Amino acid sequence: MLQDDHSNHDCLHISHHPTDSYRREFFTKKLASIYEQEQLQQLFQDFITIAPLTEISSVTNALIKDSSPPSLLVDIVQEIQPSLVIPPARNASAIEIFTAYALEDEPYKQRVERILSTLKRQRWRLIYHWREVAVDDISWRQDNHLETAHLILLLVSSAFSDTEFCYSQGIIEAVRKHEKQTKCHIIPIIVRPDPLWRDTPFGHLPCLPKNGKAISQCDIDEAFGHVATYIKEKIQELQYYA
Repeated sequence: MLQDDHSNHDCLHISHHPTDSYRREFFTKKLASIYEQEQLQQLFQDFITIAPLTEISSVTNALIKDSSPPSLLVDIVQEIQPSLVIPPARNASAIEIFTAYALEDEPYKQRVERILSTLKRQRWRLIYHWREVAVDDISWRQDNHLETAHLILLLVSSAFSDTEFCYSQGIIEAVRKHEKQTKCHIIPIIVRPDPLWRDTPFGHLPCLPKNGKAISQCDIDEAFGHVATYIKEKIQELQYYA
């Protein structure tokens, strides 16, 4: 890791090196060792300022192909090149996904299952668990996957919100971990209308669809397309911290 001193900050300024070939070599090597946000942002800022778009494209494609870049690098690269596909990182840890849903919402659970199955076929390392919850059911208390999951998907409906699970200590603790930005992220997915879900322990969290309208009231294929995109984005972020 580079030290935060004057000499190393000078090294980060690629504009100090006039030739394109040297600049590209320097840039590529430094990215392999720089993980501190301020340094990485400065490096990209300098590079983007002086490098032609073709060079940016060449370097970023090489980096994504040949290494496992940190999440911040993925974000910056995709901002430069929105069409760039970020593949699973080599040697990344598996992402554990926990999905909870009410029996009445089984058709929506199957759509989520299809999304996760497709991502797994695309070589994302996923381990997923399903938990059906009901009003009088407390079997979920024996399930520790809520505690270990990196990504928690809650399929929200009035039937789902009317379960003890939604107000359990496990959910409350998961929300705390989410808010501390640890290795846990919760995505409430509103599958059927529920005017009371905002009063649950997770009711203040951002939801899908982003307009707050239930999927059952939208074009279902389009809505689940957005769900799939968002889930993939979160998996991309979590693979570096799982």
